[in-house]
Amino acid sequence: MSRVPLSAPPEARRFYDEVYAPGQQPDAAFYEGREAWERDAVDAFLASVEEGDGDLLEVGCGHAPYQDRARRYVGVDISPNCAAWIDKPFAAASAVALPFSDNAFHALLTLHTL
Repeated sequence: MSRVPLSAPPEARRFYDEVYAPGQQPDAAFYEGREAWERDAVDAFLASVEEGDGDLLEVGCGHAPYQDRARRYVGVDISPNCAAWIDKPFAAASAVALPFSDNAFHALLTLHTL
């Protein structure tokens, strides 16, 4: 993936670089700690991706807990440290400056990001 200039405020980038720094552990309760309605909505959305083209861009992917739920997954986050958590393609980029052409994906997931 090509890199584009990150347009996030420096303090936001520093914060997420620390959260996803090498040696940090993913929050195991991240998914389970969500409200039931949110888990149900995310599961329903991901099921539709799995049944459809299986083509998903996750903006603000963090530890990428959903990377195995799509046939083609690309994660994007402002912290390049997130790459260590992802086994699929990853781009370090801002949500407002994505390095993809229009209509490059069939589905977009972004939770607690914008």
